[in-house]
Amino acid sequence: MSEQSEGEGWWLAVDGRWYAPHLHPDAQAAEAHETAGDSGTAGGPDDADDDAGDEASAGATADTSAVADTGHDFSRAGSSAAAEAERLAAEREKLEKKQRNYEKGAEGERITGQRLSTLSAEFVVLHDLHVPGSRANVDHLVIGPNGVFVVDSKAYTGKLTAGDGTLWRGKYPIRDKIETLTFISGRIAEHLEVPVASIMCFTEAELPQQVNQLGAAYAVTLNALVPTLCSGLAIHSADKVKWLARLATELLEPTKRQGSGASAGQSAPAASGRSSSKANTKASGGTAAGSKPSATKSAGGKKKPAAQSPARKRGKKKTSFVEALFGLVLVLLFIVFVVPRVTKIMTRSSTSTPPVASAVSLPATVAFSCPAPGAGYSMTLGWPVGSKSLISYQIVAQSAGAEIFNQSIFSPAATLPPVTGLVPAIQITLITTATSYGKPLPPNEQVVTAPAEPC
Repeated sequence: MSEQSEGEGWWLAVDGRWYAPHLHPDAQAAEAHETAGDSGTAGGPDDADDDAGDEASAGATADTSAVADTGHDFSRAGSSAAAEAERLAAEREKLEKKQRNYEKGAEGERITGQRLSTLSAEFVVLHDLHVPGSRANVDHLVIGPNGVFVVDSKAYTGKLTAGDGTLWRGKYPIRDKIETLTFISGRIAEHLEVPVASIMCFTEAELPQQVNQLGAAYAVTLNALVPTLCSGLAIHSADKVKWLARLATELLEPTKRQGSGASAGQSAPAASGRSSSKANTKASGGTAAGSKPSATKSAGGKKKPAAQSPARKRGKKKTSFVEALFGLVLVLLFIVFVVPRVTKIMTRSSTSTPPVASAVSLPATVAFSCPAPGAGYSMTLGWPVGSKSLISYQIVAQSAGAEIFNQSIFSPAATLPPVTGLVPAIQITLITTATSYGKPLPPNEQVVTAPAEPC
């Protein structure tokens, strides 16, 4: 076979076969080169990449639409469980915060209790009492010769400010806390039948003053607690303190209110026992064993009382006489032994009643002195003479309408800073307000004049 036998341009391959011209390797290389040149001229490599990106995007869109076309929405899967988990997390956070507050409050009460343990043996201190007729409780109750005090512990932190007759924690007043404390003190006073003062002790917070009077209550720092409790004159004897302490210990029994219920519960079985006895009697034929019927039936079917023997009648008369004699003996014993004791207790109670406080506050003691020539007079003020049963005493001094002194004291032994630099013959108005048994007395106003001679 010749080389051209298969046609013009055909060529013989190594496998012994003839192939068309366009299948020759040289012809294929030339065609590939021409194709590459045409592509670069038309769009270039960037267009090829864009086309590839468009194809990829189209594929992704196709895939997404394919998922969307299935009709399944996975975004709601687990939403209810997630919402419940969030609710429980928020509730847990609130409970943990509440737990921390209770723990902090308990620690504050322990700190206050430890400070109260430094009081002398004349005082009786009780902790954690319930308030009659209320769900509230008393943190600490102090009974001493100079009065009875309800002490409420507050473990607040930070700085409290004064304003509008109360103290403020930031923008929130503690007026409601003071009202609750005075309510508790009133209930304790009703139970003990003596006046009770209200003291709120802040174990950590910074107060405007060591002792702050807020109406009928006091807000004090931890360091001022014991001096405040020890201030004032003695109004209770040692026996009266013990007696009040015995009354107060009744409030230590949280189950005391259940006593009537327990008694009722104990009487119920007895009543049921009597009922079962009656039932057994009825089941056994209407009479108890060994007893006789109280009535018999006549021929007409009517019941008539059974005839009683004369001996039985005499026994009844004898029993009635013994009962009357026994009752007379009981009355005589009551008159001889019980009545004198009751009278003695009532007399002792009436004699130990606290003295009635004075109608108005007493004037303060005033003393002028000249500490150095030319320095002006000094005025020293103090606890009133002859005062009794006072818990606190406030002195305000005014001159020409301006306040030059304002101080509260809680003990006759307290010393006040003098008012210095006073000119001779100056007139000063003193306004004093005393608090007796936790209640402020009407103020007393007096005018004093400094010596007219030069200092």
